[in-house]
Amino acid sequence: MTDAIQQAHHPTTGTAPKTTAATQSTSGAPEASSARAASPRHTADEVSLSPAALKALQNTGEPKPLDARAEHGALDRDGDGDVTRRDLRLDRESFAKQDADGNGILSRREFLAALTRANSFESLDRDGNGRLSSGEMAGLRRFDSRTYDRNGDASVDSSEFVAGRKAEMMAARRARLEDRLEGLGGDDLAKKVEKYDADGDGKVTASEVLEGRREAREKERAARGKEIFNALSGGGEELSVSDNKQYRRYDMNGDGSVSRSEFREGRGADFQKLRDNRYLNGAAGPELRERLGIDAAGRPTQSGIAGPVNVGSIEGLTWDKAADIIRSQGGKLFENGRPTVLAVRTDNAGTQSYDDVFVVLKPNGEMQTFAATTRPGFTTDSGGWSPDMVVPGNYRITPRPADGKWDDAFYVGTESGTTVMAAKDTNGDGRYSRSEIANPVSDDEIRLHRGNATSTSSAGCFNVQDYNAFLNFIGGRNASFDLTLVEG
Repeated sequence: MTDAIQQAHHPTTGTAPKTTAATQSTSGAPEASSARAASPRHTADEVSLSPAALKALQNTGEPKPLDARAEHGALDRDGDGDVTRRDLRLDRESFAKQDADGNGILSRREFLAALTRANSFESLDRDGNGRLSSGEMAGLRRFDSRTYDRNGDASVDSSEFVAGRKAEMMAARRARLEDRLEGLGGDDLAKKVEKYDADGDGKVTASEVLEGRREAREKERAARGKEIFNALSGGGEELSVSDNKQYRRYDMNGDGSVSRSEFREGRGADFQKLRDNRYLNGAAGPELRERLGIDAAGRPTQSGIAGPVNVGSIEGLTWDKAADIIRSQGGKLFENGRPTVLAVRTDNAGTQSYDDVFVVLKPNGEMQTFAATTRPGFTTDSGGWSPDMVVPGNYRITPRPADGKWDDAFYVGTESGTTVMAAKDTNGDGRYSRSEIANPVSDDEIRLHRGNATSTSSAGCFNVQDYNAFLNFIGGRNASFDLTLVEG
């Protein structure tokens, strides 16, 4: 458990413990703490909490969830409407562990995920013995932890913890809904009645709203599951386990394929595991997320990152076809007379060979191809490095200032700067899965630079094998150009 949240759960005095959160002005608006310069840097999962959060976390014996909107908003120190790494005073690596979508902003959903981790069984179980003592359960100050020990053995195991959290969270959700429904009237109430009045009595209860929302989620998940199955099976009635190894556990009868019914049943079990994991360790592993088609924040992976593109053989690629591919991906052609590069990635694994291709187009119809790489030479930790792989997309390539080491290198960036989205090999298997690509993180500096003569020197940057010829064709080391990266 992190220090700030641990303080909130273990008050030792009548005053709120010191945190780096915003203080409240007399008007109720958050204002920056006067001790800002002396505030310490925080650790990986830490989220600063405001005094209102600390007060809400005191043990009241009643399930009263935090006001997520207010608490999340209180973290916005500079008042610009976004909670950023600067607001939380976290180092880049620590912030990235909370920023699930890698967009540089801690959303309310991501904020709640950090609180969930702090309240998880794994975080509370300080001695790691698989059971929570009364002292460890005291960390769960928001709820009446006495209700968890169902067999009366003075400790709480993981199953008791999950059952207790589910029951109290449901009670809290119900209580919050009842309060909101009591304050509704007019058109707002009429809309709720129309949508959720299951028994047709002209009224709406918290139970009806909760059940209606549950049914809506089930329908949405079923539709998403059907979409995934159709994409993997090509619209058929089964998918091959050998081609989709992440779903091998769905193969109930062991015949080497997964039927539609097995897929539905397997997804149901995975969603149950996902719900339990929320309370056990506060997170879902990458393999589970990949099977369910969700990102680290629990949202469907509809990130807009392009899938494979049918490029065909490079030998048969014409100027017109390459230009059409770039247009189909939303890329820019010859802006301000600049050349345009179509980068074709041939695999999603680490490589030390020039296995990818750069196709350079000029507005006058000239085209030339170069052996290149857009992938790291290694993917797992090596000497403190854990390189990222730039995801498919459209990029602006600009000259990097000469510094005696990278005198003829370029920045790989966007129109707004040098920060790009890149995938991490989170499970260390040497490859970048669809889930890892669909859940990228931000990377501040990816370069395009000279590699070795016969092997790449890339730790996540782009290399071109015949670099001198490449420079000559694009117009020299001071040229800028647009690059569209696709999976071929």
